[in-house]
Amino acid sequence: MTRLHNLDYLRGICAFFIMIYHYSNMVAPIPDYSILSKFGYYGVSIFYILSGLTLFHVCEHRFNFTFSEIKVFFKKRVFRIFPLLILTTLLSIYFVKPDLKTIILNHYWPLRDFRLG
Repeated sequence: MTRLHNLDYLRGICAFFIMIYHYSNMVAPIPDYSILSKFGYYGVSIFYILSGLTLFHVCEHRFNFTFSEIKVFFKKRVFRIFPLLILTTLLSIYFVKPDLKTIILNHYWPLRDFRLG
């Protein structure tokens, strides 16, 4: 199975534009209509599309797509992704020390704006 180097380069360019967008937005707010803002937004979409295409290209030759192989594939993905997700979440909570009750009630509670009458 050969790598798709051209797609890797394009993904790298997209990641660079996303990084520049986030860094510039931290320094000074960027208006939505600016070219840098559009590079950041479209860079995310293109990056995800190319990542899915690359993943499909790699998995197409490797699997017969039986239920047991798909199960093993997702198990490997979960054990690869979730430890880092849990680590970064715990580090974020430790360093930022948010008021979780306020965050949950103000941002994530789906019925916060619900009114009767």
